[in-house]
Amino acid sequence: MTKKATLIVGHGSRYEYNKKIMELQKERLEKMGFENVYIGFNETSHPFIGETMEQMAADGIEEVVAIPFFIASGLHMTRDIPPKLGLKDDCKDMVVSVDGHEMMMHFGEPFGEDPLLAKILGEKIDEAKKCKRTGVLVIGHGSKLHYNKDIISLNAKRLTDMGYDDVLYAFNEFNEPTIEDVLEEIHLRGQSDKGVHTAFAAGDIDFVGYAGEVIARVGRVLRECHDCLAAEPEVCESLAELL
Repeated sequence: MTKKATLIVGHGSRYEYNKKIMELQKERLEKMGFENVYIGFNETSHPFIGETMEQMAADGIEEVVAIPFFIASGLHMTRDIPPKLGLKDDCKDMVVSVDGHEMMMHFGEPFGEDPLLAKILGEKIDEAKKCKRTGVLVIGHGSKLHYNKDIISLNAKRLTDMGYDDVLYAFNEFNEPTIEDVLEEIHLRGQSDKGVHTAFAAGDIDFVGYAGEVIARVGRVLRECHDCLAAEPEVCESLAELL
């Protein structure tokens, strides 16, 4: 019987929150019955993807499903991570070799298109709503490629379709509208009853650093600010559906 494994691939951060969230979702997958679940990071946090690849080879793993713990695709997904998984020529399914040990590698897709993401956002909004007219500002990371903006705007539209009023979105960097631009729009509208919901895959230096400073300013204009989505149990369900 083929010895299979699941590899959750994360961004990595100088902040421990990112790693703790990855470990939490790893434990949840194991409780759901998945065996040989590993984690690996693109940068900063250990184990790096390469280190995990070596460990899986040493453990005799023969087939791997690598699931990116990302909201959307971007340069990390298209440029940085595939070579670390041993993948070449834009191929997402191929046999790779690590220390002379061959493994069949399957590289999956980010979970941002899953309708569960909008459901999680909706539940967090409902928990925080102060009145029926409470609006929503969804903050995404942003990317030089179009994928991140596509996913954030998709989920903002889904929230609108679910019946939430005044749903806006903004980005930490690279994309428009910027957080500051949307705050100015909210200020001009005279809206102060808007909740901030961040669509970061997990808290990292961008989230708790620059975005944290911006959200501190947001707090002077808006009523509620909420953490990223990564710790939610439904995220694990979304990952499981990708396996």
